[in-house]
Amino acid sequence: MPAERGAPRKCLCGAQKENRKQNHALINDSTSWANCSGISYWILWPLFFDTVTFSEAEADFNTIFHVGGQYCWADEVYCVGKKFQDYMMHFLCRWANKCHIPFQIHTGLQEGNANIISYSDPTLLTNLFMQYKDVNFDIFHIGYPYQHTLSALAKVFPNVYIDMCWAHIISPTACANSLVEWADSVPLNKINAFGGDYCFIDGVSGHQHMARMNISRALAIKVEEGLFDVGAAKRIGKMMFYDTPKKLFHLKNV
Repeated sequence: MPAERGAPRKCLCGAQKENRKQNHALINDSTSWANCSGISYWILWPLFFDTVTFSEAEADFNTIFHVGGQYCWADEVYCVGKKFQDYMMHFLCRWANKCHIPFQIHTGLQEGNANIISYSDPTLLTNLFMQYKDVNFDIFHIGYPYQHTLSALAKVFPNVYIDMCWAHIISPTACANSLVEWADSVPLNKINAFGGDYCFIDGVSGHQHMARMNISRALAIKVEEGLFDVGAAKRIGKMMFYDTPKKLFHLKNV
């Protein structure tokens, strides 16, 4: 039963302490991440993650358990402090580096209405791109409406990839136009052309059809401009839909 308002915080019992030790050991055991193909991150806070000390993060974390005289399972909404989130983001980046797995980050347009779009500007992640040079960052939703900015990030950072998941639904025109631009400015082996973003198979199928049409439309424009021929366009399409995600996520038997 939840404790009454104003009740003192209880100490962890022996079993709880043991469970905490086991969970900590599991997290720090790289073998437990062996079958993980990547880490994915989504949040409504600004995508800037400062470097903080463990003690600063711990202080923020401890506030979860006692806020305004109530325990964390009370009905009121409470968000853990920013310093704890900053610390955990860097922790995950270090583990992605150690386990050689990519890090997916949701950027740009957020689900729902009345959100602060500037919070998800992919440029806010620049310090992570620079600090964790051996971690491949897969940037979701083409950063829309920051897709032009993401073009520059993918061009100047070898570890930044563009992911077109959800973007074909958001704006088919923006996707096609962006790919026309990327063909001139971004290595085409750093683009993942599709991601389902649906919980039911019909939606995934329809979304993929939209993606194929958008990619074909953009590549056709570059063929007409003489940048490459039809054969090269087909190889580029296969690379973006299949070869690049397979390599980035270390997928086997697909």
